[in-house]
Amino acid sequence: MIFLKTLPLVLLIGLGSCSINPKKFILTDAATRLAYDIESAALKWEASDKNSTEIKHTPWAYPEGIKGDYNVSLCRSVSVHKYSTSYHCRFVSVPEFLHVEKKTDEPTYLLLQKTDKPWNYTGGGKTLKGNKTIEIISIR
Repeated sequence: MIFLKTLPLVLLIGLGSCSINPKKFILTDAATRLAYDIESAALKWEASDKNSTEIKHTPWAYPEGIKGDYNVSLCRSVSVHKYSTSYHCRFVSVPEFLHVEKKTDEPTYLLLQKTDKPWNYTGGGKTLKGNKTIEIISIR
């Protein structure tokens, strides 16, 4: 009984002290975690002088994750296996449909490139601050 009462506290302390953001670990699914990786890369990279960058993403099995072979599709939404989100649209444009099939625990790589096209996201919330669009141009 004592174990059941202390388990939640131990989990919270453990997650709070690790380098992984607990919100991203506990409260999200596989597609949203990929969208958060896209957000992080785009916001960090936006002000740099580099014209392109690559994101490496390996999906987690838990929670709401991938426990085997998986696929990733990108366009107006990010789909990872059976999960989907459009959160990435705040930070990047995907000019054409991209898709890849992956084996268990195999990482996915996204190539991002800056363009001279003006950034025109009109929704609310956090987004790019500059005037250039970042596009996801390939997936492997």
